[in-house]
Amino acid sequence: MEEINCKKCGKTVSSGFPHCPYCGESLSKEKQDQANYFSLCRHCGRGLRRIWITCPYCNGILDPISHEKYKHMESKNPEAIESNRKGNEYLESRDAANAIKCYERAIELDPSYTVAWRSKGISLLNIGRDSEALSCFERATELNPNYAPTWRNKGVSLLRLGKYPEALSCYERAIELDPNNAFAWRNKGISLLNMGRYSEALSCFERAIELNSKDAHAWWNKGVALQKLGRDTLANECLDKAKQLGYKE
Repeated sequence: MEEINCKKCGKTVSSGFPHCPYCGESLSKEKQDQANYFSLCRHCGRGLRRIWITCPYCNGILDPISHEKYKHMESKNPEAIESNRKGNEYLESRDAANAIKCYERAIELDPSYTVAWRSKGISLLNIGRDSEALSCFERATELNPNYAPTWRNKGVSLLRLGKYPEALSCYERAIELDPNNAFAWRNKGISLLNMGRYSEALSCFERAIELNSKDAHAWWNKGVALQKLGRDTLANECLDKAKQLGYKE
């Protein structure tokens, strides 16, 4: 019988119980899904219950992620986890070269360490090595195809390489996994814009702005899409809005 964590009291109980034997909380399928919902620390890579606001090990920022997704990303090798953590420290201090070395060591210790593959890709993106970054994100999505941030990262590398149809596919997958991410909607729009699909691009930028009205890049690209569609008055309003928000050409 599968074991789950009660959302209310946090105790581990059998999924066969309709209610938690410790606190009486309902353990319906919906409740079970919520109880097994984890956060993933961006800094040290540990998986934690959502009762934490920041990581209790390193005070890092937490990304919500289900246990089902996390178990495909974690490493069981303590040395690999430590090497990944060191890489994150270098990455945060903008030392990409040493960060990459740490991530490569983590991957050497655990070739299936999804988090390390993704982090290595981010480091490579930061220094303009887009093709190498793409290879890392491809490996990360092979290992765990259900983590939206990696698909967004992969999309960035493809956009930089001018591979717009492939980038579009990545952002569509990212949106499927995380429908309310403004960045994914904006970059889906940029992919479509570069493919000449202006009306579809416009819809994406509008959705991105609904989700984040302060995204200067979304406003700017909305203006560009409107220009392409011959709607110059509204386009100029969007371009002005982007500049007000700090967009620089």
